[in-house]
Amino acid sequence: MHEAYVRICTLQIEANFDEQEAVKCLYWIKLVTDVDEISSDPDSVDGSHEAFYNVLGDGLVLCK
Repeated sequence: MHEAYVRICTLQIEANFDEQEAVKCLYWIKLVTDVDEISSDPDSVDGSHEAFYNVLGDGLVLCK
């Protein structure tokens, strides 16, 4: 049951994820923090769910 619940939650999160908003957020973070993990070119910022999680998942970028 637990695995099914986790899967449902994951699907809901992925369904609500907006790559364009993710690009905007990541680019804003780049402007504010100047971290190397995010491209300085807004057209080449990867807004995929995986990239968003890889950059922000551990919280280190947000602490800078």
